[in-house]
Amino acid sequence: GEDGHVASLFPGRAVPRGASVAFVADSPKPPAERVTLTRALLESARTSVLVAAGEAKRAALERLLTGDPELPAQGLPGLVVVTDLELEGAGS
Repeated sequence: GEDGHVASLFPGRAVPRGASVAFVADSPKPPAERVTLTRALLESARTSVLVAAGEAKRAALERLLTGDPELPAQGLPGLVVVTDLELEGAGS
């Protein structure tokens, strides 16, 4: 998302606990109540593919690529980013 969230894991928010899925009751974006994959499940993948399209995602992608530790996608295993944006300093 534009704020850097992945699944329903939002920057600066408590990480839901659970084996694979968790209920989120207070999402900062509508809908407030949602179900999400947990960080533990995302970390169990060999490869993570993040797809971000549109100019509105630029700032979040730049934060991710510069190593912002607040972003939930930071450090996911085998992270592959697919985007339609040209980003400064991004590899091919």
